Amino acid sequence: MSSFLKTRAATLFWGFAVTYFFTGHIVTSLKIFAVMAIGNTLIMWKLVK
Repeated sequence: MSSFLKTRAATLFWGFAVTYFFTGHIVTSLKIFAVMAIGNTLIMWKLVK
């Protein structure tokens, strides 16, 4: 597994956990997290290249 995928998996897990902790609602967390994950993935992909 590449370092990008390992880093991405860890940040996705952490991001969802933090979002859920602060919102307390799974539906709201998923919406916020989806937007955040897509944006962060694109930024990380550009920086790691």
